[in-house]
Amino acid sequence: IGLIIGGILAYTGAWINLWLLFGGSNQLLAGLALTLVSLYLTKIKKPSKYTLGPAIFMIITCEAALLWEGIAMLRAVALGTPIAKGPLATLIKQGVAWAKATALTLNGVFGAFGIVLFILGLIVVIDASKAFARVRKAEAE
Repeated sequence: IGLIIGGILAYTGAWINLWLLFGGSNQLLAGLALTLVSLYLTKIKKPSKYTLGPAIFMIITCEAALLWEGIAMLRAVALGTPIAKGPLATLIKQGVAWAKATALTLNGVFGAFGIVLFILGLIVVIDASKAFARVRKAEAE
């Protein structure tokens, strides 16, 4: 089944969209890791600015990219103009109806995943902010 799904993604050219989402989620995890290191350094009263700055930058850029890609994919679905590459794009140009429907379906799925990843990233930011507030409050006491 994995080979079939991979083949479909390769044939349709949709692998590039999946790759963008994979990259965004991977970088969000890296931002989370840097945030956790910054939180730990703050807790043990060591300088955390060397890890917190890159964490903030990484999270902001990844969130912006995920939102951008998610909206672009969903916009393509709303307008009925699929974003496609490879053989699928050729079939769409030739006017093959199922090719356009397939591309729009994939665009919708990837757009939804992009928005979900964006929301999960926001949850990470909110949780990290609360954790930093707790650590700073504990320091003040």
